[in-house]
Amino acid sequence: VIKMASRNPGADLDLSWVNSVRINLPAVKRRAETLGTKRTVKKQWQAAWLLRAVTCIDLTTLSGDDTNVNVQRLCHKAAHPIRDDIMKAMGMEDAGITCGAVCVYPARVAGAIQTLQKIGA
Repeated sequence: VIKMASRNPGADLDLSWVNSVRINLPAVKRRAETLGTKRTVKKQWQAAWLLRAVTCIDLTTLSGDDTNVNVQRLCHKAAHPIRDDIMKAMGMEDAGITCGAVCVYPARVAGAIQTLQKIGA
């Protein structure tokens, strides 16, 4: 049983708030139709957005037959998600780009923490 931390007591679900939401469906459809016509992010801003996206990725291994080696490999990938030569070419080698999280089963958490600490992530 997981006990909720005292600093985050949670809140009761209030479905009345959810049920009171109203949507202007014609406006949503009009906006959705324009999404494909919008300009994409160009040049250096594209690289910046892609790097930012990497920081939002969670790497997950939830295989029942996971090994310490699998978890270690995942942790190394999370700490260094983009090849060093690519980061250097962008001048971002010291930016500290990492993935957002490493997700493993509880039995593998200690090994993941140990690996991340060992590699300085």
